[in-house]
Amino acid sequence: MYGFVIMSNHIHIIWRIRNEHKLAEVQQSFMKLTAQMILKDLRNNYPKVLAHFFVDAKDRKYQIWERNPLSV
Repeated sequence: MYGFVIMSNHIHIIWRIRNEHKLAEVQQSFMKLTAQMILKDLRNNYPKVLAHFFVDAKDRKYQIWERNPLSV
């Protein structure tokens, strides 16, 4: 990762994926890990804010990232 900018409603990341990795897999791992960390922080420190991410879907209770993010 060369750099990133966190905006109010999205994030920009400049990174290079090594040949042995696939972009979709790296992106999925990044999103999974960061979502878990964000949820943990919200549960521990900001439980009232956590409610804003509640979706109660079949496969999850909370949604941090969009389901189909853009990656170019």
